[in-house]
Amino acid sequence: MANLVSSLIFGARNVDKSLHDNVARVPVAVGQGTNAIREIAKFDKDFASALALANETSSPLLKGFQKCANFASNNINPLICVAGGVKVLMSDDKEKEAINQAMALGVMFSAEKAYKAIADYKNVLSFANKIGKKEVVESIVKSDTVKNIVSKIGDKRLKTIFNVIYGLGFVTASISGYNLGEKIAKSINAKRDYNKLQNDFNMTQQALATCPVRTRQA
Repeated sequence: MANLVSSLIFGARNVDKSLHDNVARVPVAVGQGTNAIREIAKFDKDFASALALANETSSPLLKGFQKCANFASNNINPLICVAGGVKVLMSDDKEKEAINQAMALGVMFSAEKAYKAIADYKNVLSFANKIGKKEVVESIVKSDTVKNIVSKIGDKRLKTIFNVIYGLGFVTASISGYNLGEKIAKSINAKRDYNKLQNDFNMTQQALATCPVRTRQA
């Protein structure tokens, strides 16, 4: 399920990457934008009605674009991987860029998956049950204090707050994972460059050692 906050932030980031870093990120930006529009339609009935009318009266060309946008919105992660592959192909040092993309995207996807698992209340209860604290968690959730807070804020407003917090948390986990993966890749590539330099140095020494030494005749 998409989140409005994360879709807007990721959409903006992918537009920026499309313009300055990797043009293959354009489909990803379109997919995130489509997800954002869908989420807005859930909150605004007038917008949803206008969107439905536009879909019904659109031209064949626009309907074709809508199909592409829907495909992109349903395949965000695969398209990110494809964009990573394009960046590798366009790089001067393909091996180094392949390591960078593999680590950055791998750690990013892992961080996103971990965040979703941690943010799931069912998983929290399951973990609490394993450590013998399930009753404590349930008592907090069902306490009068929590109920009073919910009643004062209102279910609808509280849901919006949770969605915003969840979206910001997901974005933070994703970006942090990507940055961590890039740092790991940078370390791997630095070691790779050092080893290559060391091998070149050793080969040069061996070549010099096998060269005959000529002495000048008086």
